[in-house]
Amino acid sequence: MNVKPQTRFTNHRGVGKYADISFETEVQVGKKETRTQRVRTKMHYFEAGLEHRRTLLLLHGTGQSAYFYANNFEALARHFHVILPDLPGHGYSGCPEMDYVIGDFSVALEAFLHRIGAGQVYIVAYGQAAGYAADFCYYNPDRVQRMVFISPGAYANTGALYARHFSGMLGGYYAGRLAHPAQGEKYWKRLLLDQTMLTERDIDEFCRPFARNGVRICTRLSAANYLEEDLESALPAVSCPVLVLSGADDNASSPEDTALFCDTLPNAYAMQLHGCGALPHFEKPAAVNRGISRFLLGKL
Repeated sequence: MNVKPQTRFTNHRGVGKYADISFETEVQVGKKETRTQRVRTKMHYFEAGLEHRRTLLLLHGTGQSAYFYANNFEALARHFHVILPDLPGHGYSGCPEMDYVIGDFSVALEAFLHRIGAGQVYIVAYGQAAGYAADFCYYNPDRVQRMVFISPGAYANTGALYARHFSGMLGGYYAGRLAHPAQGEKYWKRLLLDQTMLTERDIDEFCRPFARNGVRICTRLSAANYLEEDLESALPAVSCPVLVLSGADDNASSPEDTALFCDTLPNAYAMQLHGCGALPHFEKPAAVNRGISRFLLGKL
């Protein structure tokens, strides 16, 4: 069956699909105490491409949504069966009660893939989602064939608008400001080298989910509770090939974080793309789509 993509990609609650998922996770209830909690929520996602092809899972970054792959979704569906979700607490997925640590996203992805019947996958992950993908691969090594990490690292270490404020007392206030178009424009412009490509539609697609109070809370928790020490065991154990892609003119991402992934992953390959900032997949989609396809299919 060929699942056709939208002709013009947009992300809102009235398009795409929903999957009910359930998983157990540990929730912090004191400084040194945790309890096991059953989480039930909905994952909003898009699907395109022939179902008999290899499955490619696209994961957006913290504070983003599926829209950030608008320039990649249809092109990659020509070669793969593409699954593009809004992560929990983001976009139009549910905002369940959990700590939003790396492990929470990892088990949520496991439950999601089980729910939609996906087996082995390729993964492309941006920003903090690279950590979620690495943790998922650590616990499910036979399910991941190859991965591409784009500008990987902690959101709090980046120069994205308000990123360093999310962990503070006023984190909710700053997250709420991202619902306003003027702030959304500033967010995009910090990440793009070619700011002339930015449209009002791009700004609206970014700002709209932040009208939900749950998204504002979960974005803040995701940024605050991403701990690099949680990946100390996972990164060296990822045995599959991983392409680490970054923009040569990126002034927002953390070069130290990118180096951490390149140096720690046993089979990492680094590639820089010239003429773009922190969102190479959005800014230079033709080159990135070609590179992703060739690497994942073993032709690069």
